[in-house]
Amino acid sequence: MDGRGVDDIRSSFDDYTDLSEDDASVIEVLGEGVVSFQGIRRSLGLHQEKLSRILRRLERIGLVDRTFDGYRLTEKARRMAGVNRAGGRGDTLISMVLEDPAPVLAGVTAMRGRWAGEFRWHAYRVEDDGQVLEWVSNTRPVNLRLRIKGGVLTVETDSKNVEDRKHALKGALAIIRKAYELALGSLNTAGLKAMLLSQPRRIPWM
Repeated sequence: MDGRGVDDIRSSFDDYTDLSEDDASVIEVLGEGVVSFQGIRRSLGLHQEKLSRILRRLERIGLVDRTFDGYRLTEKARRMAGVNRAGGRGDTLISMVLEDPAPVLAGVTAMRGRWAGEFRWHAYRVEDDGQVLEWVSNTRPVNLRLRIKGGVLTVETDSKNVEDRKHALKGALAIIRKAYELALGSLNTAGLKAMLLSQPRRIPWM
């Protein structure tokens, strides 16, 4: 959320004088988009029952909506918090041009809420007319962001060292493979041609 701290968030919600530090922390995490319950819990280290109470309270006062995939800020809360919808960009692991984006998009969309290898589901958002899905490693401090927009699919990471980047690439390939499996499951043999992709433009660190 543009690097804003909990105190800044609380000051933005001055009409809600009883907003706690934990409430503000949840709002900060939800600035990323639609985030699963477990994604919020792991990000903040909150006990499950405590987080449930916070989310119910934020729903009740109109700051949070519950969705099929998790939780998100309401438009009112986004305006008050000054949320920037455009997320940061990391290093590109994979970039592909899709000959026919439709079936791949179906597979990618079906990945919402699913694990891929050692990467657990974290968040989803619509950004600049594209879709962004995020996963977090269960074993290393590594995030992955899959973006699909205008017939181009990219997977990015914020990993810093060589070992983390190798781990990120392994996760990125697991995500792509799973998305293909889900897409292929919805197609018949005659429809496989629609799955043709160009060669990846860039796959570093292999």
